Amino acid sequence: MAFLDKNNKFVSYLIILLSLFIVVLVTRVQIMTLQENLDVKEIKTNELNDKKEQRDDLDRIKAKLKSDDSKVGKYLTAFNEDELIDYIYSYIESTLSTEGGITEVKNISFTEWEKNEIWFTESNIIIKLRVPNVEKMKNILDFLTDSESKYNFFVDSFTYPNVDTESSFNITIPLRVLYK
Repeated sequence: MAFLDKNNKFVSYLIILLSLFIVVLVTRVQIMTLQENLDVKEIKTNELNDKKEQRDDLDRIKAKLKSDDSKVGKYLTAFNEDELIDYIYSYIESTLSTEGGITEVKNISFTEWEKNEIWFTESNIIIKLRVPNVEKMKNILDFLTDSESKYNFFVDSFTYPNVDTESSFNITIPLRVLYK
């Protein structure tokens, strides 16, 4: 009987070892798949955290750009041609009461808005004026290109007749305005 007890223990151990081998053999694929999924989850979590940080940085930049104290804010406002015309005419009308003659607006024309090479929407404005003297002309140019003005106009090129007399003369002011 002692032999059967020893044999039963051996058989029991053999059955346990065989069971463990079968369990490992069968679940090996699932364990490897589980480990792969855990690795992919960690990689995706890290990517998600990086994207959230990038989004937060972009949100901070966007908020800074939209703030009123930002100099870039002028490029974020939409333009309306009627508002631009009113803006220019109102300044010229405000100068009528000052000494030195009357400035006449002959023509204001706009080109179509189109994207430029730096992804701004751009339009050119041509203003034709008859100014009484050089001082009035300089005041108008200063008003249009002032950094504190409502719109950011850029003068690409500008020429005017070299007049020594105090008679009025015609000028053409080519302006460029950018909008994002």
